[in-house]
Amino acid sequence: MIPMPEAVPRDTDSLRVLTACLATGITVVSANGEGPAGCTANSVTVVSAQPPSLLVSLRCTSRTLAAITGTGLFAINVLSWDQRELGRHFATAPVQRRFETVPHDLRLGVPILHDAVASILCCVDRTFNLDDHILVVGTPIWHAVRDEADAVVFFRQTYHRLSRSSA
Repeated sequence: MIPMPEAVPRDTDSLRVLTACLATGITVVSANGEGPAGCTANSVTVVSAQPPSLLVSLRCTSRTLAAITGTGLFAINVLSWDQRELGRHFATAPVQRRFETVPHDLRLGVPILHDAVASILCCVDRTFNLDDHILVVGTPIWHAVRDEADAVVFFRQTYHRLSRSSA
């Protein structure tokens, strides 16, 4: 007989402990509504290669989400190892001040971070409500990749460096 697993805890702290075991890339999702908006997100995934589409999950109350739905455009900036502190910055800094000291350019009005491993500009294809989050599916319309940059991965509450040589 296969032993029954313990029930999955439904409280937030226990869920964080469980999901900390999922190694994830760290991104900054950016948009431009009434000024630049951006937030840290690790809930980013490829939905389909044909046609190309990406998905981000953002809290319903997110200022970044409001900018995305207002303009129909957003960028996913995959942070490099050298940018790892931007993960905390875009998660905790006051929303109106997140871009003040962060080097970026605008592409179709959307902030694109300098020195990211990759930046992908998307137009919104569709959105889905899911509890306290909105899932945003986007179609890539422009991208840039820095092959020489090392990526940052978040695993068990710690940032880790991921390079081509460690793969």
